[in-house]
Amino acid sequence: MATGLHPTVEQRVKEILLGLLEYFEKKRLSGRKMISDEEIVYNSLKNPRLGDIKVLVFPGPPVQVFLSNRRDPNSPFAVMDAAERRNYIERRSLDEVNDSELLPSLFLISFADREMLKNPNNVRSEFYSTYLNLSGNAEPIVEEVDLRSKPYDSLTHGERMAMLHSLSAVDPLREQIAKDLFDFIISYARYKQADKQQAIRLPPGQVREYLGQFSRDMYPQNLRMVLLRDFPADHDRYCSYVKDRMSALARIVQSRLDVATGEYAEYLREAMRGIEEQIAQIDQLQGRRR
Repeated sequence: MATGLHPTVEQRVKEILLGLLEYFEKKRLSGRKMISDEEIVYNSLKNPRLGDIKVLVFPGPPVQVFLSNRRDPNSPFAVMDAAERRNYIERRSLDEVNDSELLPSLFLISFADREMLKNPNNVRSEFYSTYLNLSGNAEPIVEEVDLRSKPYDSLTHGERMAMLHSLSAVDPLREQIAKDLFDFIISYARYKQADKQQAIRLPPGQVREYLGQFSRDMYPQNLRMVLLRDFPADHDRYCSYVKDRMSALARIVQSRLDVATGEYAEYLREAMRGIEEQIAQIDQLQGRRR
């Protein structure tokens, strides 16, 4: 079995993570803003082919589930519902406002968790979420060893993305794949700086976050209301510039999408949706002075 877990334990882990997805989706539907770490985990579980997440399971009993933390690899998130908090009172909820106590959510790990994670004698299983087939997509998983046996230049975009799931964080090939797939070269100027060719990276699962930063690099958030109020002509000029550069980025993404298929095409469509959202936000901001 790909996860290395007993079928009963694997089913329990799958139920926990499906419950976590349900919690995220209910939170989104309620209008509450998801924390950035929640967005990353949600997108990774929902679309593992676009950037999977590592699952760490201590089969117990009781079963304990942890998910990798991209911001801090040494501090994975614990996954549990509020009913389990009595057993792990030192864990702190990532979002203290939890509307659904019956559904699992993310927790920051405790000192006891860290000691358990460091102890090599504790039985555990570590794998990527795609092996649980949470999305219901039964596509066969391409193993890293099969891909490594092929020349890199012969790999399709989808194969390169699949390879990312199992490469270690320090593998130099990981950066090469990210550069080839997720970097977009565009000419733009950061605020008060000269225009120059620069690479914009849009990592899978974090596309909207990075597009927002791209927009703020050109027109900082803290200046927008000030210029809108006191220097409307400058405000209009910066808004127009951000929209122009976003449109230029969209053309680059679209040129790749025209020839892409499978997982890479899905990733590029997500990038296009994110760009359209950014342009709409700037349109709304620009229209406020009229």
